[in-house]
Amino acid sequence: MRSASVKTTINVELLKSSVEEFGNLVAQTRDLISARDSQSNRTTLRATAESANSTMRSISLQVDAIPPSGQPLELTRTIQSFRQFSAIFKQVHPAALEKLAKPMPISTYSAAMEGTSTAAVHHAEPSFGTQSSQQDLEQIDAEIEHNNLIIQDRQQSIHQIQTKVEEVNIIFKDLAEIINEQAPLVDNIEHNIEVASRHTDRGVQELVAAEKSSKRSFLFF
Repeated sequence: MRSASVKTTINVELLKSSVEEFGNLVAQTRDLISARDSQSNRTTLRATAESANSTMRSISLQVDAIPPSGQPLELTRTIQSFRQFSAIFKQVHPAALEKLAKPMPISTYSAAMEGTSTAAVHHAEPSFGTQSSQQDLEQIDAEIEHNNLIIQDRQQSIHQIQTKVEEVNIIFKDLAEIINEQAPLVDNIEHNIEVASRHTDRGVQELVAAEKSSKRSFLFF
């Protein structure tokens, strides 16, 4: 039974567009987490986080189907960008879920229901919860910034390696051109050596003949 080989065809531009959309959703999710908490904020945050999560899963299925080697450079860079966005989203998503799971702050509904002033509501609201949430967000931002620096460093290393590989390829091409250019000269030198060798053999023979002729002339005299 003949085994059929399955070839995966990837639309690079479509995948690149999906990755860019995913990156925008991740950035929006992060901004909504640090934004002022309200009912509309939570509604938007929930929809954005769910959309980002769904997009990440969809792109993951496409990326997993791509062979690990032999891909164009643009596709490789698109996959790297997706993995970077995924790493950031995996840190941001738990913070979004945590914010959505917390009770709504008093300041969002107490003033509207009881007619109290905004200042009184903020005065009655526990301060430690806000401080703790702010510290968590700052810690997440610090971790994300640290991971971004690591990713940038790896990208620079990969770029340097690619540059060196390209330089080596150029050197090999130059050597090949030099060898092709020098080939006729080498052949000409080899031909001249053969001609010189034949002339040398003939010269030796003529010297031997001349010596014999000289001896005969000496004996004659």
